[in-house]
Amino acid sequence: WLRSEYGDLDTLNRTWNTRYSDWEDVMPDRGTRQSPCAVNIAWAYYMDNVQIPRVLRARAEALRDADPLHRPVFAHKAAPTIGAGQDWTYARCQDFLGSSCYPAWSPFQPWDDRPTPVDEAAYHHASLLAEMYSVALQYDYLRSCQAPGKPVWAAEFQGGPVNTGLHKGRVPSAEDLRRWVLTAVGSGVTALSFWVTRAEIMAGETNGFSLLDSTGDTTSRFEEASRLGQLLNTHPDLFGQPTWPGAPVALLVDEWNWQLERLLDLPGQLPYSVRGWHRLLWEAGIPVDFLEARHLQETDLSRYPALVWPFPLSASEDLVQTLSAYVAAGGNLISEACPGRLSRQAFASRGELSPAARELFGVEHAGLVMVSEPERPHRWLPRERTWGEFAPPAFLRGTGLLDGQQARADFYLETFTCRGCEPCLLAGDAVAGTVRQVGSGRAWLLGTLLGHSGTAYREEHTPAFVRALLARSGVSPAHPGRLLLRKRVTPAVEAWLFTNPLPVAVTEQVHVAG
Repeated sequence: WLRSEYGDLDTLNRTWNTRYSDWEDVMPDRGTRQSPCAVNIAWAYYMDNVQIPRVLRARAEALRDADPLHRPVFAHKAAPTIGAGQDWTYARCQDFLGSSCYPAWSPFQPWDDRPTPVDEAAYHHASLLAEMYSVALQYDYLRSCQAPGKPVWAAEFQGGPVNTGLHKGRVPSAEDLRRWVLTAVGSGVTALSFWVTRAEIMAGETNGFSLLDSTGDTTSRFEEASRLGQLLNTHPDLFGQPTWPGAPVALLVDEWNWQLERLLDLPGQLPYSVRGWHRLLWEAGIPVDFLEARHLQETDLSRYPALVWPFPLSASEDLVQTLSAYVAAGGNLISEACPGRLSRQAFASRGELSPAARELFGVEHAGLVMVSEPERPHRWLPRERTWGEFAPPAFLRGTGLLDGQQARADFYLETFTCRGCEPCLLAGDAVAGTVRQVGSGRAWLLGTLLGHSGTAYREEHTPAFVRALLARSGVSPAHPGRLLLRKRVTPAVEAWLFTNPLPVAVTEQVHVAG
């Protein structure tokens, strides 16, 4: 595989800054902790994007050869790998890719805000919202990674209480199932299989997960699943086919960037920021797609008024050039801090931004500091080695096109010198965000990991900043009120699915004119 990528050993050595004398010498680290260097990144990429797909394709071919009915073949994952691009590869190894969904298993991640059970009402509402949101994230991601026109299958959907060993979860209500199923449908799911009908008998999951209990012929959740299935199957052309109408915003992920970031100290910033951006947009009522850097040729980028590029620490010059063309043609590229700070081979860019990124955004790097979190103990930051490593918690102040707005600085605070751009965020007197007109579009550079604020240390200013930024980029919510709207669309009929994310009843006027 390396020969096919680099052609000869001299080219590999020049690219990696290595001195291998023979292909047999090229080996990854064997320790439990791999260092972030070119050979280890290439090895991890190879295993996830070459070797595993090779096995998947071989298995799919064996199934097709043995099946006289020529049925579709799909693979199944526990969940998409948020922030990575490997699921785009897996989805193309057979007819399509499916995933499990257990909303009540772990809707919160360790860094998330999570009310204490002492405040029962707040804890209850936050949990219900996190469950619904986790379904939307999972199937927005799974839908996006499929080849165009392919099904989106919820291959294992929670039907009963989560049970692991002696830890038994709550029994889902009929209302729980309705929230979960309709959220999945709103994210484009075309088929849904519950796990499982009758309560499990294996010790590890005793009496768990099922629509039915250990004995008996029905439950309220079983009846709700039946009712929903009958309802959705009255319009198979609408709900049983890939009828997602598209989104005005896409989040851009890059498998190479993900492979590098996870080998660094303090990993997990990239997927957390991706997840947080999705949450911010979901709560703003803005539908979202995901795009993967290696598959941009499959997509007409001009249909997206805005692309969001979370923590693009490693970026190839070719990718930045592709994004530059998108901006010049009228798009809005919104990048977080450090675009191209590292090369794909994990070498630092002189000037601390890639040359193509400096040109696109019209900036020079001025400074970079880690930002302390607003609460102790910290969630994602380490202990300071000594004094002065972390800047105090801060909100960045909007200026220019974003005057009057503010957003929290999370993890990093990068500042810039403008070289053909205009400031849009300030940290004191320093420029911490910029915007540059390129052709008929704009390139926005935010000097922090804004996505973290989607699920951690939540407050009202950063979501308002995101709404203002998207409005400046020509993006508005699907519905102008407090209800969240998702659609399924065919030329003949549309389904509008509304979610109330608030803890109180909401009554709003809905305009249904075309």
